[in-house]
Amino acid sequence: MPKTIMITGVSSGIGKVTAEYFTSKGWKVIGTSRSANPVQNVYALDVTNATACQQVIDQVVNDHGQIDAVVNNAGYGLYGAFEQCDDQDVRKQYEVNVFGTMNVCRAILPHMRKWKQGTILNISSIGGKFVVPYYGVYNSTKFAVEGFSEGLWHEVLPFGIRVKVVEPGAINTGFYDRSKQEGKQMAIDPEYKATSDRLWPQYAQAGKTGADPMVVAKVIYKAATSQNKRLRYAAARDAHINIAFMKLLPHQIGLWLARKFTVDR
Repeated sequence: MPKTIMITGVSSGIGKVTAEYFTSKGWKVIGTSRSANPVQNVYALDVTNATACQQVIDQVVNDHGQIDAVVNNAGYGLYGAFEQCDDQDVRKQYEVNVFGTMNVCRAILPHMRKWKQGTILNISSIGGKFVVPYYGVYNSTKFAVEGFSEGLWHEVLPFGIRVKVVEPGAINTGFYDRSKQEGKQMAIDPEYKATSDRLWPQYAQAGKTGADPMVVAKVIYKAATSQNKRLRYAAARDAHINIAFMKLLPHQIGLWLARKFTVDR
């Protein structure tokens, strides 16, 4: 009998490719996005709505039975200097990336404890390990996902539930273009704008030359099918390299290098 995976944010990017990859591997894939597509088993879900998360997951269980794995992929990146980020935009970033992940976990955990098994895969980022200028708000949400996931790993392992964190590097998904749109009203002050305008082409180029999202889909599949207790999985070459450097170098040197290759470049 095929296993079932539920993936949030399947309308584009990593979520879409991951859904296609698991389907090719014989899994039953249940997706969510902000608009439904019953033909493709996609349920409408706003992950920031805790009640909706509970209702949709209960409905998916009722419709399809046991869910073997859940991928918390829904999220986006906010670009801009913190001082000029509107409070509402900052809260929205946390509502989607952090509380959205928590809402889905809270809704699925009672079912997985009943089944005495399951895997929760939270999509973090290399930006959850170190910070680059003008992505501080986004990076901080991924730091939160890392900490939350590590705590959850301890709590649910005794119930046969595994928590995995996937940390992509730069991936060619249009992420940076969407970040620019989200932060279009920011960095207006000339003292910030000069640096922001100089950094943006670097970030945009990183996205264009980033790894194919299939690289991440394959890492998610590896994590979902592994029976080990490993918590973190880097995805893409730059993620592996940067995380390796972080382990070897003192933090202060890492800070200096990050600034040298961005603001001081």
